[in-house]
Amino acid sequence: WSQIESAGALFLPAAGGRLGAGVRVAGGGGDYWSSSYYDVSYAFHLFFYGTYLYPDNYYYRYVGLSVRLVRD
Repeated sequence: WSQIESAGALFLPAAGGRLGAGVRVAGGGGDYWSSSYYDVSYAFHLFFYGTYLYPDNYYYRYVGLSVRLVRD
């Protein structure tokens, strides 16, 4: 891991996300908020599931997604 981390790789657990009382894709995918918002109702997020990666989606800002520091 340290070799690929030193090359810039990130470890993002498949934490899923919270939508109301439910949890979506926990253990199989991950949702992480970006620091950028789309508009008053939406914000950008990175989503992955299995072998699919969607780095520039946007989603409702009221949904509970993970936040992870990726840069100092």
